[in-house]
Amino acid sequence: MNRKITTLLIAIAVNILLIATKFYLADVSGSIALRASGWHSFTDVFVSIVVLIGIVLAGRTPTPHPLSPAPSPSPETELRFRRGGGGAGVGVRIEHAVSLFVSIFVFYMGYRVFADVIGGHEHELMNVGWVAVGALLTIAFAYFMGRYKTFVGRATDSPALIADGTHSTMDVFSSTVVLAGLLGYLIGFRSLDKVAAVIVALFIFSAGYHIFQSAVAGLSAGSHLEHRLPMRFSRRAIALVVVLLASGWAGSGFYFVQPDEQAVVRRFGQRVAVGVPSGLGYHLPWPIETVTKVQVTRIQQVEPI
Repeated sequence: MNRKITTLLIAIAVNILLIATKFYLADVSGSIALRASGWHSFTDVFVSIVVLIGIVLAGRTPTPHPLSPAPSPSPETELRFRRGGGGAGVGVRIEHAVSLFVSIFVFYMGYRVFADVIGGHEHELMNVGWVAVGALLTIAFAYFMGRYKTFVGRATDSPALIADGTHSTMDVFSSTVVLAGLLGYLIGFRSLDKVAAVIVALFIFSAGYHIFQSAVAGLSAGSHLEHRLPMRFSRRAIALVVVLLASGWAGSGFYFVQPDEQAVVRRFGQRVAVGVPSGLGYHLPWPIETVTKVQVTRIQQVEPI
């Protein structure tokens, strides 16, 4: 089997194992940031699959003789197939259509992470010590897989595989942020898990934006997806993410109190409003103010003493 294909299959399998590990650690700890990191790793698997498809298509070149072995695809051949050569036009459009759906899914998961951060209730994390050790192991696996893909890419002269390995560094960065949040929680900074989740959500939004941008550009040009996301965030991507996050953060201050509830508003942990009646209200968004809703017992009858 082609060395590039073998490398990518190994990388995809390891990344799926990493995703399962992150979701398991998130379930046993309650960490929002770990769950967000699992969704970010999903984008790494998707782009690796895109690289694999491109290399497989690039390898389907005519041989000069039926008994001659198939030559290994050169970087120029890979580039030609990225641009739609080799009669892969229908496959290219399918590839882009799938990518558009995936980018929308990635955007949605980034939104879910952000919504969990700003709208979720405060809760204690569990098993933080050994979960932090598990998070450290996921960083090590992601780092070595990135180095492995980069090494094989250079050995086989594959720009796509080199870029694939480079992008794995992004997963190392996001996982490191998660680990920092867990360690901060251990020493008393209880809000760092949410802060880490917001940072990882930025990585998710950026990944979704670049997948969407590459798919739209590929549909217009009739070429294959660029095989890897750029390391640097574009200004438009940063601006889009900032606007979305700022709007969601500002809108998170709205809350509704049911008729059988009352609300308590806290500003930096200190109560500033107690017994807020039912109806629509607004508080300064997290972490400035938080709202706790409590059910109250209705007074059915007052008897004279």
